[in-house]
Amino acid sequence: MKNIICIILLCMGCLSAQAQNEFTIQGKVKGLKDGVIVTLFRMDGRTGRSIANDTVKNESFSFKEKTAADELDRLSISCRGEGFPSMGLDLWVAPGSNIRISGDNNYLYTWKVKSPIEQQKVRSEFVEDSRELWDEYQKLGVEDYSLVMKLYAGKPGEDEKKELRARRAELQKAQDELNLKIAAREIERLKKTPVTEVWMDKLRGLAMESTYLKDFPYKEEAIALYEGLSAEEKNSEEGKTIHTALFPPVVVNEGDDMADADLFDLEGKVHHLADYKGKYMLVDIWSSGCGPCIMALPEMKEISEKYKDKLTIISLSSDTKKTWERASKEHDMTWENLNDLQGMNGLYAKYGVRGIPSYIFISPEGKVVKKWTGYGEGSLKLKMRRLIDAGHHVMSMVASPTTTIVNYPTVRASNTDVHEIKQVELSDTATIVRVHGYYTPKYWIQVSSTIALIADNGTVCPLRRAEGITLDQHFFMPESGEADYTFIFEPLPHGTKTFDMIERNVERPDKLEGISLTMPHTYSITGHLEGVEDGVSIGLWSFNGNMYNRLVTMPLKDGKFSFRGSCEEGKCSEVLINGNAPSFPNGFLSVWVEADAKIAIEGTGRLYTDWQVESAVKEQLATERFRKAIRQWEEQNLKLSIQTSHLLNGTSSSQLSEQEEKKVWDKVYKIYAKQEALNLKKAPVLIGIMQDTEVSPVWIKHLNELSYLYKSGAGFRQKEEVVALYNCLSEKDKELDMVKDLTVRIFPPVVVKEGDDMADADLYDTQGGVHHLSDFKGKYILLDFWSSGCGPCIQSIPELKEITESYKDRLSVVSITEDAESVWKEFSSAKQLTGNNFNDLQKRHGLYAKYGVKGIPHYVFISPEGKILTTWGGYGKGSLKAKMAKLLE
Repeated sequence: MKNIICIILLCMGCLSAQAQNEFTIQGKVKGLKDGVIVTLFRMDGRTGRSIANDTVKNESFSFKEKTAADELDRLSISCRGEGFPSMGLDLWVAPGSNIRISGDNNYLYTWKVKSPIEQQKVRSEFVEDSRELWDEYQKLGVEDYSLVMKLYAGKPGEDEKKELRARRAELQKAQDELNLKIAAREIERLKKTPVTEVWMDKLRGLAMESTYLKDFPYKEEAIALYEGLSAEEKNSEEGKTIHTALFPPVVVNEGDDMADADLFDLEGKVHHLADYKGKYMLVDIWSSGCGPCIMALPEMKEISEKYKDKLTIISLSSDTKKTWERASKEHDMTWENLNDLQGMNGLYAKYGVRGIPSYIFISPEGKVVKKWTGYGEGSLKLKMRRLIDAGHHVMSMVASPTTTIVNYPTVRASNTDVHEIKQVELSDTATIVRVHGYYTPKYWIQVSSTIALIADNGTVCPLRRAEGITLDQHFFMPESGEADYTFIFEPLPHGTKTFDMIERNVERPDKLEGISLTMPHTYSITGHLEGVEDGVSIGLWSFNGNMYNRLVTMPLKDGKFSFRGSCEEGKCSEVLINGNAPSFPNGFLSVWVEADAKIAIEGTGRLYTDWQVESAVKEQLATERFRKAIRQWEEQNLKLSIQTSHLLNGTSSSQLSEQEEKKVWDKVYKIYAKQEALNLKKAPVLIGIMQDTEVSPVWIKHLNELSYLYKSGAGFRQKEEVVALYNCLSEKDKELDMVKDLTVRIFPPVVVKEGDDMADADLYDTQGGVHHLSDFKGKYILLDFWSSGCGPCIQSIPELKEITESYKDRLSVVSITEDAESVWKEFSSAKQLTGNNFNDLQKRHGLYAKYGVKGIPHYVFISPEGKILTTWGGYGKGSLKAKMAKLLE
């Protein structure tokens, strides 16, 4: 019997202890509508976590909950929706406390609270000092909320939008004025009352206002109040926050070295941002109470997996240790999850964070590349595509007397990262700005027709027209989230060094300021040709991988031409010069340039072998030695190429019979044979010079030339010598793209042929996803080898799309480009290429070599089991449809 009594007493004791942890909140507010949801939050620092909801009935609501522990808890209640300000009512509760709330309006910040708890009493005293001001402040907030709903949830016209925004600006100004009046009264009470938790909270609020409100008049008084605190009070978390607000640290901006600190993981181990150098870093400053922060987590997981070889994601919580640990258990964070345990006073302050989520993108070397705030679905993936996938474009400049072209000019400041300037073309007739746009897929941007250029001397150059985008209307981004468009403006004045591109007469204009048109390291090329008529265009070109790019052209005047371009300091590079007329041979004059180089060309006639180059550039001196040694064969080669041009121009400009066209091609093939014989004659001379000189860019260029003879020259007898030359290359040399290309010609891989199993490789899509040809087994496969610089390849795209749709149940079309990654992605975005658009990132030394591709477009038809059925090259209109109809009969 005694045991039973003891058990009963023990249970009663437990129930009593449990009941002592309980608290109640009862609210009675006149005019509070039935159905309103009242939410109770438990506060942890600045973060609130919802713990209960109640629905208003008969103007009343109530909560019966437990404190987190057997101690004081700080809570807050809020009511969301129309008629309520975006504010909360701070509450303190203790085990066993009974709180009574009353009011006669929806302005909940000033509802009266009856409570035995000292903190609540102190708060009420502050509220009573400024009750009428707080009520007016809340009233304005309610009106602002209704305007926001009309502006973004409704469909107002442009005039109504202007009115709504103007009224919101008035409300904001009025609220700022009220804030200052409230601050003055709070300071007076702070001066007269002892330091408490509420006192510190009020001083923190004043300190924060001093950072957000321009010309805050009470900062010195706030500093004086802070200086009066004890060392212990200053060293508290709230004291540190006040200090940071009143004495903000130097903020790390874009271009600066990153700020670092002791960062703790969940096990208490210390890390530093410096530990992650060598890869890009995305620092994500977040809090568990921030909805967009949590929404971003799945996308961050996707990004961390996709870019694991290039990027480290570091989530840096601003929560207290307890809240951070709890939130980390709730969310699947597979990347670095750290906390400096400084709240808003550590890296949060050093990076100038004003809102969360806030992101800092840092280079592998530890430089801050980009900072931004906020999250929208898909926005992080788009940012990473721009910052990582698009690569780092280097500014370059090239000019003739009539045209200047600046590629990827630097921009001093911008309030938007939607528009990236790809190129600025300047002439006497117009300034053309070519733009690559980035934005959330399927979301819209809008560019005003008032956009203009403003030169550094103040001259305004209005827009004439736009191409690729309709002005003053919603322009929806494609699935890729990227688009190209062009703006044509009135010409900038001669001598302009920088300019701004700004939307005028727009409430929130896009601004790109300090767009540079000059570079510190330049070269100049001047030329004088005798025997060539004025007006003939002379072109300056570059060669990138497998693509020739025309940089700029100019017409001869008095037999003279001149070009100016930019160089990277300490780097020598090759440009190419040619004449753009049928009487010129196919080919180029190779010119090596470096910073501050002055190059002079003197020539007679149209043969490049008759042009002499005066230059002090080391690589040009080496080039001239080779040119002089093989001049007799090169001159004959150029003359033959002129004959070829005339013959082929004749076939394209007149309608020949099949027999007549065959005769022309027979003559062309005979010329090709003569040119190959000339190349075989000059090969021993090239080899002799190379054996006597050190490896250099010019040396490698000639080894590349010899590799073609090694691969296809039937009479080539110096194969052993070429292999010996190849063995002179260093391992670093062998990583060059040109060397990788020539390697597969000298040491070709086994080429798959009809009847063989298909060759496979890692194939990347534009998003970085990895695919394989084996993924497409079960259907026929049509491999399309192509390049963005190949005219027939581009012409075939519509027909490939048609075939893809027509045979979607039986055939997979897989396109594989030889382009460099950045060129391919940019082209794919501009042309909105979809489907199986891949790149093995090996250019011509990957699958191109394994399939023996000699020219593009090149096609390989593969069975559902992965066997090669047939291959062919070339494209003519309708040829693919006819071929597929025959193969898939």
